[in-house]
Amino acid sequence: MKGSEIRIRKVTAEDKDNVLGLLNSVFSEQQRSNFVRGAEYWDWKFYGSIFGNSILTVAESGNSIVGFDHLWPWSFVKHAHTFNAVQPCDTVVHPNYTERIVQNNEKVWIKRSRDERIPDGD
Repeated sequence: MKGSEIRIRKVTAEDKDNVLGLLNSVFSEQQRSNFVRGAEYWDWKFYGSIFGNSILTVAESGNSIVGFDHLWPWSFVKHAHTFNAVQPCDTVVHPNYTERIVQNNEKVWIKRSRDERIPDGD
């Protein structure tokens, strides 16, 4: 939808199939196998970390998810201090929206992700 507004928001449970479809579509051209991401992958990748749940956001245009961002929580220890951090992982944008999302929403997307509280692991 050229010209429609792109909105950045948190992922909801209803987004799961559309996000997985976007991941499979974008990554299928880059991967060397015919691996298809499904519900098991979703649970493992985004909600199975020992450090807590991932921070997930989508870019939405109209009723379509056109981008997805995943920040993976993790902790590391340096000089006896534990630091909580996030690692960007599996960020994808539908090819028709790459330029618009990067130019118009990069700062919003990064700020939104940075402002989220990193969940503590159990």
